[in-house]
Amino acid sequence: MTLSNHDFTTTLTTSVNYNKSELDSDASEYLKQQDQGDSENQDPNWRAVVSAMHQWGPFNILGRARYFGCSEDTDGSPAGSIQHFEAMTFFDLEGAWQINDNFRVSVGGRNLLDQHPEQVDRSVTATTTAVAVSISQRPSSTGRVVTTTCA
Repeated sequence: MTLSNHDFTTTLTTSVNYNKSELDSDASEYLKQQDQGDSENQDPNWRAVVSAMHQWGPFNILGRARYFGCSEDTDGSPAGSIQHFEAMTFFDLEGAWQINDNFRVSVGGRNLLDQHPEQVDRSVTATTTAVAVSISQRPSSTGRVVTTTCA
């Protein structure tokens, strides 16, 4: 959607994507159980991007939110632990100046809140008899964490 008048133009863009991966047949001849689980569950099903660009004359500013839904990672241990990753949203901002037809100067930042996906926990080993799942999250330097709970 674009809004404009003689002085400015604002463009809003949204994209949403849903993918579900499933193996149609028995892949155990080619993939370990861990790899089969990761093929179906490691990439998030839901992804979305919402952006707004405001342009006036040779200047523009772009704000963007990138959402990645929850996902899972299986490990190769006999206990077969599954680590669940919460959904995350990342925020980006960019400002630009179009000097002429050939030159543009832009300054911006990606992941402004300094979010980091959870790290895979490989603490479950072959000698472990119980399922142990540990989820750790690194908050940003400002202490802000943007997550969504997945069922």
